[in-house]
Amino acid sequence: MKNIKFNKIFDSKLDGDTADVFHRHLDHIKDPKLFIIKDTKNNIFGSYTSQSFKANDFPEYIKDSKAFIFSLTKNKIFPVNPDYSKYALVSSKDDIFDFGVGPDLKVKEGFLSHRNNYTEGASY
Repeated sequence: MKNIKFNKIFDSKLDGDTADVFHRHLDHIKDPKLFIIKDTKNNIFGSYTSQSFKANDFPEYIKDSKAFIFSLTKNKIFPVNPDYSKYALVSSKDDIFDFGVGPDLKVKEGFLSHRNNYTEGASY
């Protein structure tokens, strides 16, 4: 197995939960990104993208045939459906990130103080 180095580049407890701050930390990074989230009920889940993205003024879909979402709590990985890989994630300045058409995984600005984040099954 190849050695992989991980760097924590954003921590909502330290950096806040605004889309602006999130994108300032991540938009310049070209490497693949693994997002790990622990919610208030101690569920651990997240997503992976091999693509870079940035805070676009208007939402834009990004193709990524290697993208997936996962649940460590349920020990499950959901790869992007090949028919929907062109909708793997959405780049937008208004949200932290969206994965999939549904979107399948959405983390909204202000996620620490509200519960408007969700998952749906469409692309994954």
